[in-house]
Amino acid sequence: MTAIKRVAKELEDLQKELPWYLRNLVCDVANVLVWHVLLLPETPPYNLRAFQLRINFPREYPFKPPTVTFTTRIYHPNVDTDGQSWRLSICW
Repeated sequence: MTAIKRVAKELEDLQKELPWYLRNLVCDVANVLVWHVLLLPETPPYNLRAFQLRINFPREYPFKPPTVTFTTRIYHPNVDTDGQSWRLSICW
């Protein structure tokens, strides 16, 4: 299964039962490997805001992890000043 087919299937499945802390999960019109979603954190201090995320899946997915970028500014030790989450590849 190619990354595009896999990601499209995962998007479809996730949109059917979207977790309460995610809203407006959509893929980029031109590229299913790019998702946009609104994150609603539960715990302080982040629970007072909503954060827009962009998730980019590589063509080698699932063998290589997606990159997650906060397009809404966030102050967090695992997110750099450009909004890049740098710990995801360690967990993959």
